[in-house]
Amino acid sequence: MNIIRIGSSALQYHIPSIKVGKDIDLIMTYEDYQIFRDSFKSAPCDEHLIAHYPISNGKKFVIKTSENIYEIEIAWPNSTAEEFMRLVINDPNTPRFSKWGDVEYYPSINALYALKMSHRFLRNSPHFLKTMQHIHLMRGYGSQISEYYSEWYKKREKETYDYGHPDLTVKKQDFFQEETFYKYDHDHCHEAIKLSEVPAYTRILMEGFDVKCSKEKFDALSYEHKMYCALEESYVLALERMIIPNDFIPSPKLAFRLALMKVCTSITSGWFRDWCYENYYAIDALYNGIYVDKFKSALDAGKVRPFSHDRKY
Repeated sequence: MNIIRIGSSALQYHIPSIKVGKDIDLIMTYEDYQIFRDSFKSAPCDEHLIAHYPISNGKKFVIKTSENIYEIEIAWPNSTAEEFMRLVINDPNTPRFSKWGDVEYYPSINALYALKMSHRFLRNSPHFLKTMQHIHLMRGYGSQISEYYSEWYKKREKETYDYGHPDLTVKKQDFFQEETFYKYDHDHCHEAIKLSEVPAYTRILMEGFDVKCSKEKFDALSYEHKMYCALEESYVLALERMIIPNDFIPSPKLAFRLALMKVCTSITSGWFRDWCYENYYAIDALYNGIYVDKFKSALDAGKVRPFSHDRKY
């Protein structure tokens, strides 16, 4: 068998401080997966098979044993997993270990970095912060997306983000038309929780557009006002999608952190998402739970207009 070890257990080989649990991530062909799975049925050892089943529409399989949980990505023909496996095996920087005729490969730290970077924006990932922490750690060790893995990285990233993003070139009434959870006017929400004299997003709106923003205007902002853009977007998202629909019961901080994760992954895209992701910890450190009280005060004062799909802006 040829086995590619990825995930935390592979990264620990390069960075010993990485913590590893019982989850072990691997890549192998389907034929080798069958051999690997069946080895737990007959092996005279303490680790025996409990369950096995496919996930991710058959792209991966899970094997649960008495000792570990293996998540195995299958290197199907012409898949990015197969290409990664080939690249790793042929990479002279790949450590490899042989045992009883089988070979286990630990990808180089640059290969693991390319893999991590390819899914850093994955929507609703339970491993969002863990992935971010690993990326920062690997950068500290000089990791980069090397030329050897660059083309594969582009393919893998495109494959991972198989969902679209909002069209920012449309008019405001069209941009919000499909959403069903809005209770109050979006711009009024921004006005209610603004952190300076005007809502931060208004400083970067592109000329002639209602919702599309200008990178040039953003780049010209002070660092403080760039932070305001990220904070206000997260506050409003937390209000609209979690706090308001649930009668102000959810924790403001938890709602904010979930919203910030979405700002850093699936709600936004392009240069703004990149900036927020790279500045996640600084944005989170500036959190102030007063945003909910500010919104309530504006609402009580009649300054927040109800949302209407039929309103012409």
